[in-house]
Amino acid sequence: MLFVGALFFLSVLKRANDSNFKNYVEIINLNHQLQRMLNIEKQLQEVRAQNEVSIRLAAMGDIAGGMAHEINNPLGIIGGFNYLIEKTCSSNS
Repeated sequence: MLFVGALFFLSVLKRANDSNFKNYVEIINLNHQLQRMLNIEKQLQEVRAQNEVSIRLAAMGDIAGGMAHEINNPLGIIGGFNYLIEKTCSSNS
């Protein structure tokens, strides 16, 4: 509906003054370009925010993986010694 109204407005302007008509068309084109640029900028900001969240989540995953590895190593050693103790105790019985 807005587009039809703009066309009507432009047709009235064209009839009123042909030299000003070109200026109005240029202004309207510049307005459309500005709106597209603003929409692209908004999308870019959203993508940057999503990227920042992804980077933080990846860093948290790396930290969690490192912590799990550091906890699992001593547990593996303890489990191995437990197995040796059980095997030694069962062979002595």
